[in-house]
Amino acid sequence: MAYIPADTTETDKIDIAASDGLTGVEDSVSYRIHEAERHFHSPECWLGAAAAPAGETHVADVDMMTPFVVTSGNDTWGPWLQIAGSDDTPCRAGMVKLDLHRVLVVDVSADANKKQALLQLAGGTSGAAALAAGAYTTANYVPEKDGKSAPIVAQDRRFLAGTKGWARLWVEGEDAETHSIKIGLHEYEG
Repeated sequence: MAYIPADTTETDKIDIAASDGLTGVEDSVSYRIHEAERHFHSPECWLGAAAAPAGETHVADVDMMTPFVVTSGNDTWGPWLQIAGSDDTPCRAGMVKLDLHRVLVVDVSADANKKQALLQLAGGTSGAAALAAGAYTTANYVPEKDGKSAPIVAQDRRFLAGTKGWARLWVEGEDAETHSIKIGLHEYEG
């Protein structure tokens, strides 16, 4: 850390003090600034459905071309689908936290085309537990069949690597419609 003269103001300390970034005090100004910097300048990891899933520990593969398929309920939420197992993250060695960054809707069923949809993404022991804990985010969008839309930006809190991920779908006025999705993550060392 840089030498800071005793007679400096608090503003001077912010302007001239070195930062420990994410290895410093959580929720400090330098921690938050570094967290924002890492979020905008960190590589993405994309998850798709695992080629050889294993229970709730392995349901996703990194950079897999096979999407997850979430199903809507009858003009309500469909069932929770697991999109990350406890062994699926971190994607890169040394990373201990992650956040959802983007969702790519690859395809939708015929009756879901151009219909308003809600997609909930959650992190926890189950989708219901994550919902009860407030550990989820909701995306509202209108998809086009055959993936003719840009990825959806997902905003959510950071989770510990190894947190199970869940998704569920609601398609306005429809029952048992599907969206094929891939999940983009950012990972962090601290």
